[in-house]
Amino acid sequence: QDLRQMVDPTFCQDQCLAHRRRVAEHLPDQGEVKYFAVPHSHDPADTVCFDSGTSGPDWASVSHGIYLSIEAAGVHRSLGVRVSFVQSISMDAWRPIHQRMMELGGNRRFEDFLREHNVPRDAPIREKYLTRAAKWYREALRARAEGTECPEPLPFGTGHLPAAWCDLYPESDKRTSVLRKRISGITPDDSPEGPGVGRPLERSNSWRQFSRCWSACRAIKDVCTEVLP
Repeated sequence: QDLRQMVDPTFCQDQCLAHRRRVAEHLPDQGEVKYFAVPHSHDPADTVCFDSGTSGPDWASVSHGIYLSIEAAGVHRSLGVRVSFVQSISMDAWRPIHQRMMELGGNRRFEDFLREHNVPRDAPIREKYLTRAAKWYREALRARAEGTECPEPLPFGTGHLPAAWCDLYPESDKRTSVLRKRISGITPDDSPEGPGVGRPLERSNSWRQFSRCWSACRAIKDVCTEVLP
């Protein structure tokens, strides 16, 4: 019986989690990395994935304080950590601030907030978490966990609207501006008769003009590689 338990994946995982939590109890709280020692929740709403309703979620969107299935967690990761920071409850190390966000959050609180702002819980993930309501909620949750001031309340009736792209991904907006500026200075040829990037090719000397445009395209590619690694 003991041998069968040793090779049973579920038994091994449970033992591993129990050991991690025992170790976590003896780690300092301030600034230290520890394993997820807080029980999932006593709220039945937290026993299912917030997005899919799948039971037994083992992942979490720390940004929103909610629990996720592995499938939903994969979609959340594709949104980027600025929108949804995802961690495994059983495999990742957790910082105290992140555990605090989970304690203050929960599936039920997030669902109630979205309902107040007319954002359906069953909306597509890529739409739901890019709304102004979701953005405000994760900023407020982080502020509460840190003990700092929460952002100003959303204007009435605007929570369901998409958040500004530059607010969600400020580094993307900055790179786009740099990219436009760099590309605008590229020309196929320094000679006065060069057609320019934006002008159509003429029938005469078409190969020469094609060569110039090809050089410009390569220059643009180099700029894109540099600005958008």
